[in-house]
Amino acid sequence: MLSQLYPTFPHTLCLSEHHMKHVELQRTHFDNYKLGGSYCRTMYEMGGVCIYVQESLNYVRLDLEKYRQDKNFEVCAIKIHFDTKSVCIIAIYRAPSGNFDLFLSKLDVVLRNLYTATLDYIICGDINIDYLIDSDRKGRLGALLKTYNLTSVVNFPTRIQKNSTTAIDNIFIDTSKTGNYSVSPIINGLSDHDAQLITLHSYNLRSPSKKYRLTHWHTQTSLRRPGSLGPLIHSRL
Repeated sequence: MLSQLYPTFPHTLCLSEHHMKHVELQRTHFDNYKLGGSYCRTMYEMGGVCIYVQESLNYVRLDLEKYRQDKNFEVCAIKIHFDTKSVCIIAIYRAPSGNFDLFLSKLDVVLRNLYTATLDYIICGDINIDYLIDSDRKGRLGALLKTYNLTSVVNFPTRIQKNSTTAIDNIFIDTSKTGNYSVSPIINGLSDHDAQLITLHSYNLRSPSKKYRLTHWHTQTSLRRPGSLGPLIHSRL
């Protein structure tokens, strides 16, 4: 899945719509990564989000259980500790049929409860709001995130279909705190969405790659073998 990123693999992988149950997700492995956080649907099929973290990173899983809800607000989060700062990674999926008002309300509560002035935030995922066009939902989400000084940094299409081109996957950061960064698409052919890669050049890492790299993948069916109910085990990246 990550072969096109060789040899500099991202430090964090955020996956949306993994379509797996907990037992399947626990059996899905990426070399040199740990499953940092996850959410699997309880009432419905498909959906879900998860975060994989390189084994060398120091992180803690954040408990968001009471906020999560199938389709409306599928979320997991971790906090990674670097030499000079800590960053909260939040992976989100909102289904097209989800309750948008409930999504906004729950996102606001989560950010309010997690917020500290010394913590950096990265939100990523498939929110099913097209950021290539202006809309009421884009405006309302942007207004909410602005209260936490978070802004969208994905300005390219993430889903290209025969009759539509949209940016419904996104990454949100505080550009005033993250310093120099770059964002690029990863055209992978594994899903009907392209992945997004963000590189934060100012984060201080002990690893050979001093730049912190995070990737969001809308995996959908790419973690499963065609025609199989079991997850595809990744022994090599």
